[in-house]
Amino acid sequence: MSTPSSPRPPHRAAPVPPPAPPVTAPPASFAPPPPPPPQVRKNAATQHLCAAAYLDRDFRNAVIDEVVDRPDRAIAPNPGTDVVPVLRHIRTARTIDLVQQSILAVILLLMVCLFFAASFFLAVTLCVWALIGLPLLIAETRSATPTGTIAASVVTKFNWVRVALVALAVLAVLFLLTALLPMILGNLILDQYGGGLAVQESDRPGSASVPTNSDGASPLGVLVFVLLLVAATPAICGGLRAHRLMSIPEELEPAGPVDARTVFIGLAQHSPVVTYHSHRAPFVGSGFPLATWQFAMTLHPADAAAEGGTAMTIDPVALNRSVKARVEQLGADSPITKRLPGLALTDNVYVSGRDTATPVFYPNELPRSGYPFETVEQVQADPTTPVRHYLRCTIDSWGGELITTVFLHCALQGETLYVEFTSCVLPPTPERYHVFGSGASKEMAVFLGVVRGIAALPYELLRSPFDTVRELARRASGATRSDSGVGAGDHGALAGVRELGTDIFEHNYFQYRDSVKYIEILERQILDALLDYLRENNVDVSELDERANTIVNNGVINYGKLQTGAAGAGSSGKVGSIGEGSRGSVN
Repeated sequence: MSTPSSPRPPHRAAPVPPPAPPVTAPPASFAPPPPPPPQVRKNAATQHLCAAAYLDRDFRNAVIDEVVDRPDRAIAPNPGTDVVPVLRHIRTARTIDLVQQSILAVILLLMVCLFFAASFFLAVTLCVWALIGLPLLIAETRSATPTGTIAASVVTKFNWVRVALVALAVLAVLFLLTALLPMILGNLILDQYGGGLAVQESDRPGSASVPTNSDGASPLGVLVFVLLLVAATPAICGGLRAHRLMSIPEELEPAGPVDARTVFIGLAQHSPVVTYHSHRAPFVGSGFPLATWQFAMTLHPADAAAEGGTAMTIDPVALNRSVKARVEQLGADSPITKRLPGLALTDNVYVSGRDTATPVFYPNELPRSGYPFETVEQVQADPTTPVRHYLRCTIDSWGGELITTVFLHCALQGETLYVEFTSCVLPPTPERYHVFGSGASKEMAVFLGVVRGIAALPYELLRSPFDTVRELARRASGATRSDSGVGAGDHGALAGVRELGTDIFEHNYFQYRDSVKYIEILERQILDALLDYLRENNVDVSELDERANTIVNNGVINYGKLQTGAAGAGSSGKVGSIGEGSRGSVN
């Protein structure tokens, strides 16, 4: 017999889930932060300028005075260099120097006030100390390291085990002299201590007497102890400088947060508008101008003679874009040729600091100074104002040590195409900044920094009051400029950080030849790009084609004085260019 089954529950439909809310983008305040940029190592030029922060006090002060403490001025470009780590090391080196100078100045003041009676002993001790440390400082000066650490050439030439032993011997002699001089000079300064000192006689008859205070401690002994403590200040600071210096090649960028002024300078150096100082050429930050040349050609349609010929369609914005796209292709290898290293093309607008109410960094800031421009394209279309557009073509080679730049300006005025070329070169950084790659360990560099700090104590001690006052005055001057805001005057950039750390000459013959090579390549390619664009837009280029061959192959002869002559059988003629900006000749 089967048991009756339990009744089945009635069928019920599955509950319908409520509709999902519409997906909307989260507010900007809740948006996830962008991923941090990948960390990379600094190129050679950036490393050398970071080293200059510790090696060259003049460079450090120039950067602070002309860039960091001048918020009333615009910022110049720094091609081939990341200025943020340079400014970070400049601030670190400045802090170390200020701490050392302040401590030494305070100690010197206390020594003069508390040990005035022993001032003669103090002077003799510092003179002896200076004579002992002078050979080391002379050797360092000849090694092309004015302030900071030892040069790479010295590290590779000498056996530093012997140097360490000699340094220890020098310190032992110094300690011996500082211990004996109080005994030798005690009788000479005995009468200066008055009744506050009790004369302690030796048990042996005829022995020298040394002045002591009521506790039996010799003031000269206290002075010696203070001098040894003073030596610890430059020793520690010298070792710290050397440690920071030798850590530069290992650092990855970006290294971490920096102050607001450094962030602003790092962003402003890449701004599309360059506000230059009226005492400088417009291309501030790009180095030394080599040459400027130009030509002008009348505009005629290529098929003007044919009936119903098409009109010219040339336009300055499209022409600039066409040239830029053509030249950008040179930054990659082709099946036949190698690329141009570090090629970068940017559209920049240049305006004098005297023609603006405030420093300008972006085109939409130009209306504040009364200009009807808000974009770079608007500046290209109107070349009649003090605001000018240039296509900047930069080649970064030799690890940023050689920067070659060609500027192109095109203008359509008076039924004429005007084209202007300007070339600039940034030479390498000074050789005394090239302290890396010698194979010296960080520990050895720190030891040498400590030895140098001790050797330079007398000089640093005597100059510390003047350095402290000058540094405080510089900071007060920078704070005054920061608080005063931007007033009337020239707001243009006077120099770039990379320019301030530039040598006058190239260090290698091929650096000079490379700069010439890159200039010629860029000019030739730009001229070809101009010809192609004009042909595509029905412009008669016969005149420009002839001038391009003459300019590139025979030198610029379309301005300056031109002299030619040839008459009779066997005569010879000479063609040359005379005058400012002329280049090349044909014989």
